[in-house]
Amino acid sequence: MEETSTQTPTARVGDTWSVYRKLYEAKDGRPGRRIGESSSQCSVVHVTLDGLVSHCHGIAQTNEGSINIGSMQTRSGPGPYTWTAAVLGGTGVYRGASGEATLTRHDKYTLFDIDLDR
Repeated sequence: MEETSTQTPTARVGDTWSVYRKLYEAKDGRPGRRIGESSSQCSVVHVTLDGLVSHCHGIAQTNEGSINIGSMQTRSGPGPYTWTAAVLGGTGVYRGASGEATLTRHDKYTLFDIDLDR
């Protein structure tokens, strides 16, 4: 998953950043065909000696609709970082969606595993 981010190496409470990602279907643990795009915006709510806590909201969009997710992320020490997000709803075929998403942030990409309650 290709992504660009406005996050800076040092963070202070109140800092925000945005991320844009090209979204790919996973195939054998690697990116398969491109299925859409994703964006998120995060705000730092707490800073520790070795990391930060941020509140994030994101949208994953495909040709079939979009899924909205929200989470509180804790990053401490070296990555990768994994956190759980709530599925807050959606549009198109995802209209009324609920469930959980597990996200794993690697150095240059983020892996999404979205489990919808249907």
